[in-house]
Amino acid sequence: KNSVTTIKNDSKCVENEQSGIYCGESSQVTIENSSCSQNKMHGIRCQDSSIVTIDKCECTKNTWSGISNFKNSVTTIKNDSKCVENEQ
Repeated sequence: KNSVTTIKNDSKCVENEQSGIYCGESSQVTIENSSCSQNKMHGIRCQDSSIVTIDKCECTKNTWSGISNFKNSVTTIKNDSKCVENEQ
């Protein structure tokens, strides 16, 4: 809750039971040069007033969506981030 986090440098969040990366509860998160693929829900899930910056990331082949926004989150997607081949 209320955390500040940076995820970067080719981090891979693959084949998780829910989302690859979860950002919630008023967190401030920067995700750079990372990939989230083949997760059973979302590649990156942003909710509960989180503030998220996604830069040069790929979210592919997730069962639901590549990037999702819920419950007052603010998400900025920059610089060639890609969401392709997600089922929803």
